[in-house]
Amino acid sequence: MPKNKLLIVLFLAFGLFYWRPVYSQEFIKKHINYEDGLSNSQITTIKQDDWGYIWVGTEGGGVFRWDGKDLQPLSDSVKYDIIRDIAPSVEGFFWGASNGKLFKINPQHVFEQLPLSNYHPYAGDQIQHMYPMNAGVLTISFKGSLNLINNKGEILDNLNLPSREPGFKVIQKGDVLHLFNMDLYVSLKIIENRLHVIHQMPFSALMQNIGFQTSPSFIHLASEGWWIQNENKLLLLDDDFKIISTYHLPFSSRVTDLEEWEGYFWFATINGLFQTVKENKEFKLITQNLAFSIYDVLKTKDGLWIGALNGLYHFSKPLISKINLSEEDGAMSSYFGYATVGDEIWAGGTNKGIHIFNRNRRAKIDSIDFGERYRNAVRCFLPDGDSVWVGSGRGLVKMDPFSREYDTYPNMSSPVLSLVYYKNELAIGTSRNGLYLFDGNNFRNFNTTQGLDNATIWSMAVSGDSLWIGTERGLYLMEGDSIKALKINKKVDDLPITAIENIDNQTIAIGYAPGGVVLYDFTKSKIIHHFTDQNGLSSNFIYFLRKINGRLWVGGSLGVDIVNTENDFKSFQLREFAQLAGAETFSNGIIALTNEAWVSTIAGAIVIPYDILSPQNSKEFYPVYIERLEPLSFSSTDDFQKLVNDKGEIAIPYGHGSLKIHFNTAHFGTQSLSFVYQMDGYDPELSKPVNEKFAVYKQLPAGEYHFKVWRSISGERIGEPAQLSFIVTTPFYRTAWFRLVAVIIFIGLIIIYFAYRTHVKTQKTLQWAKVREEAQNDLRKEMAIDFHDEMGNHLAKIINLSGVLKMWGLAEEQNKVVDKIEKAASALFVSTKDMIWSLKKENNNLEEVYFNVRDFAEQLFDNSDVNLRTYKNAPAKHIVMNAKAGRDLSLIMKEALTNVYKHAKAKNVDLKIEVLPGNEAKISVSDDGNGCINEGQSKGNGLKNMKQRATRSGFIFNFQAKPAEGFNINIIIK
Repeated sequence: MPKNKLLIVLFLAFGLFYWRPVYSQEFIKKHINYEDGLSNSQITTIKQDDWGYIWVGTEGGGVFRWDGKDLQPLSDSVKYDIIRDIAPSVEGFFWGASNGKLFKINPQHVFEQLPLSNYHPYAGDQIQHMYPMNAGVLTISFKGSLNLINNKGEILDNLNLPSREPGFKVIQKGDVLHLFNMDLYVSLKIIENRLHVIHQMPFSALMQNIGFQTSPSFIHLASEGWWIQNENKLLLLDDDFKIISTYHLPFSSRVTDLEEWEGYFWFATINGLFQTVKENKEFKLITQNLAFSIYDVLKTKDGLWIGALNGLYHFSKPLISKINLSEEDGAMSSYFGYATVGDEIWAGGTNKGIHIFNRNRRAKIDSIDFGERYRNAVRCFLPDGDSVWVGSGRGLVKMDPFSREYDTYPNMSSPVLSLVYYKNELAIGTSRNGLYLFDGNNFRNFNTTQGLDNATIWSMAVSGDSLWIGTERGLYLMEGDSIKALKINKKVDDLPITAIENIDNQTIAIGYAPGGVVLYDFTKSKIIHHFTDQNGLSSNFIYFLRKINGRLWVGGSLGVDIVNTENDFKSFQLREFAQLAGAETFSNGIIALTNEAWVSTIAGAIVIPYDILSPQNSKEFYPVYIERLEPLSFSSTDDFQKLVNDKGEIAIPYGHGSLKIHFNTAHFGTQSLSFVYQMDGYDPELSKPVNEKFAVYKQLPAGEYHFKVWRSISGERIGEPAQLSFIVTTPFYRTAWFRLVAVIIFIGLIIIYFAYRTHVKTQKTLQWAKVREEAQNDLRKEMAIDFHDEMGNHLAKIINLSGVLKMWGLAEEQNKVVDKIEKAASALFVSTKDMIWSLKKENNNLEEVYFNVRDFAEQLFDNSDVNLRTYKNAPAKHIVMNAKAGRDLSLIMKEALTNVYKHAKAKNVDLKIEVLPGNEAKISVSDDGNGCINEGQSKGNGLKNMKQRATRSGFIFNFQAKPAEGFNINIIIK
């Protein structure tokens, strides 16, 4: 072999051997800085609390909380402080230390500063480290003063280390703390709230035991043991500080922190962040991500958090990753088809032949260039033992996967779009030339003269002895050599069919462009379900279908969806997990591997794990947390405790039931964040997914409430809900005792009133006998004024007497007459009352009508099991009506409410008034009853009366009724 060729081979072998560190991982870097609200970019410390939130301390800007979207300052009391360390979320307490200050924030959000001199007595001493404990915090100062403090601020134990050097490196291993500085090494435990020293020795003696003549610049504890830096070397030591191995570093910068993550060693140094991989006896440099001082590194399940000179950085691994290629292959990152050939993945390029990948390393290892533009447009593959069939833009190609040699077929040079095996023959779907069957020697062609109405075949699938054919103009079925067109639905019969997939032995999935996906039962010749962008799909333009692990993967013009083909037919849009999964896909552009699928998009080839929707992944989410309850009608509070009554309940005063419930969750992933919530006993069902981190409720009536909120993906509830229980108090005037007292007082006032009137009349008769006629005239006027009251009383007596008559056991015909008397008396009473009310000019507007009807409804449903909800979105006094119209509107609404009360058998009834622009309004009365509001009324007189009143007053009146779904009346006033 010539020398130059040997060098090339060695170079390629070397490149393939070391490919993995460069291409196997893809990381997302997020920078949180001034643009996100950080008032000081220099990060001094990073911590994560029990809820998953990331807390950062700054060099002169206080403390901030990062939830993945918003940056919130901790407290104005430390907004300009130089933060030394923090200990968040310890039994609801937050501890922090800044220059000259020790502070805590309790679960009631109350800030308290503690005298630093009480805990660290050395003059000018500062707290350097803080460690959360079960009942408080451990503080360690620069001068070696240790204090164990409970949440009340009391010292449980303290220890002063005899060190002549300031500052300690503190490393926690299990329940043991290791403290190092240039003078001293100490290890200790906390046992029953007491500090117990396990070992103590001069640091120089420890280093001499190791063999160091000078002090190391860095010490770190990892799973392998202790890492100690000495110039450009990193030594690995066991638990007894004995050297195990020595490794060379690719830099000489002083290391400040070290974390092992995703197979790499990440070194934080004063000169930046170095990503390395450990090989043999050295750390090989992969990349230097940052080029400035790094102060702190925190590893969580969400990745690495880097505290630097210019803000907070977050490195994370995407759930959906992209297959990276070299720059010269960048334009070929999208493919029309895939095939598995041993350990290789063959990808059909759009115009440059075939790319071949190592499936385990996701590395491109070879390519095949056919040397012809159209033959290099590879649309599909079909592996066949020791060969691979390739469908190209210049016809059929047969490849030897080992020698990479290939054969072409000049008599079958039509562009090939799909390949399957059908009855031991190769079925070839072409563009514009129909179907070919190839038995290895001869080609048979089926086109428009053999049963096809269109000769462009995009997709095919075999089921038993049948071949399903998807063309530019619909679906065809081939049995034997006979082809017939299938018509399954007028909406899709003539649309292009771009994908067909077998679901089971009686069902196929058909993808249209456009038209969505149809599940078709060919044994019963019926559609089981039709997926579209109206019921869950991201797009109606479908490019591929593939059944994987019981679910159907759908590639469309707006990315990849996963749908259930049984039971609920739920759709999951993967663009909620990553924007990459929302890019337009390609025909045939998917291959199912062992644990993942490769999908081709216009943004490149992406890798999607099968378990992306599994319950175990959902457990990785941080819990939802209800942060505060904000009443909208009185002063807001960050603390639930301020609303707690003597019974320990969060109590909202009656009349202030308009609330805003704030919730949140730590969310650092690329998938979109949404919530669903429900108020038990009030919301009939879960809310739709919302991106807002709050829920608003208006005018909650008195009662007990239990609020729940979940994280949501595609409308599905994820994990356990955050919960909040509270009550809206019952006003005193709605209690039973108040009603009883009110009735007694009312009856007493009536008795006093009539006694007083009798007395006045008697006196007038004796004193004004000579002016009897004038007195009678005055009396008539007064009686006219009291007409309503008197009439109401006497009508009530009529109704009561009618009831007495019924109790005497009258004949059936007599009972009917008595019933008519009762109804007529009641109707006369209500009508007279409404008529007198409507004659008052000040009552002839929508605002007063609403209050009149609301009072009527509250009295009507007061002693029933029906839950009444009323709502008015704005003042309505400006919508004025004449007296007749006002009375008609009031009677329509009252009659509707009365019918609900009597006949609907409802649990809930809503009375709503929405004020619209242009002096218009919409009034609705709805219930969740049996939908038969006129049940029991002859010929629907109630509804007929409502329509007549609406028509004569110029209202727009409509209604909707469904059995078991309730009745809804809408009135529009213009």
